[in-house]
Amino acid sequence: MPAVRVLITDDEPAGRASIRALVAHDARVEIVGECATGPETVRAINDHHPDLLFLDVQLPGQSGIAALSDVPEAIRPVVIFVTAHDAHALRAFDFETADYLLKPYSDARFRQALDRGIARLDRGRLGDLRRRLLEIAGGLGDAAGEPPPPPAVDRLAVRVGSGVRLIDVDDVMWIEAVRDYARLQTRGGEFLLRTTMAALERRLDARRFVRIHRSTIANIAFVSELRDVDAGDSEVVLRSGARLRASERGRRVLMRALRVDV
Repeated sequence: MPAVRVLITDDEPAGRASIRALVAHDARVEIVGECATGPETVRAINDHHPDLLFLDVQLPGQSGIAALSDVPEAIRPVVIFVTAHDAHALRAFDFETADYLLKPYSDARFRQALDRGIARLDRGRLGDLRRRLLEIAGGLGDAAGEPPPPPAVDRLAVRVGSGVRLIDVDDVMWIEAVRDYARLQTRGGEFLLRTTMAALERRLDARRFVRIHRSTIANIAFVSELRDVDAGDSEVVLRSGARLRASERGRRVLMRALRVDV
C-alpha cells in the first residue's frame, strides 16, 4: 500500500506540533500539510487530496465540521476528529470518521486512532482494487455505474446523558427497532441510537450483521443455535441466552452468513 497522506488541522501550534511529532516516525504516513482554520483546510484538501485528516472541531470563525461540509464528498478524506469536547461527536460520525480523540490523549490512544484510520483506508483501497479487477474481468455488468457502498463503521456514537459514548460494533450482540430509535444490546449494556433500522443496516458490515427480521439485526458472532418454530419463522439463540425471532427470509440470509447449508 502507498504511504497514507496526512493533513493536520488545529488552530493551536502546540496541537499541530503534538500530532506532527506522533506521526513523524511512522513509516506508513506522509504529512502533506498543516492548517489552522477551516478555509485553509478546505483549500488544502482540494490541493493535496489527503487520505487522512486530523481535524480539530473548534476552529476560529468556522468549526471543523462546517469546513468538512464544504468539501465535495468525492474527495473527503477519512477523518480523525481531535477536540477537548465531546458535544460534537454525534454530528462528526455523519462523515467518514475513523475516531474521535478527546484532549488530552495519551500516545497509546493516539496510536490506536491512527491505526483505526489506516485500517479504514486499507479496507477502502482493497474494495476499490476488487471493483477495478471486476471491471477488467467484465464482472460488474449493469452495476458498473453504481457508486461503491461506504466502508462499514467500526464504532457507533450514542448519546448518554449529556455526553456521547462510542460503542465498538464488535460488542453489539443484537439490535432491535423501538419507534424512532434502534436499541443496541451490547456486552456492556443497552443503548438507544436515533436512526432507522434501514439506515443503520447500511452502516454495518453485512458479513457480520444480519437483518433476521424487519425489526431485528443480529451479530452472527454471538449466534449459538437456530430453532424452527411455527409459521415458517425461526428462533435465533445467542450465547447470552437471548432468543430472537427470525423470519423465513431472515433465516435464509443468516444461514448464508454462517455458511451453513441446511
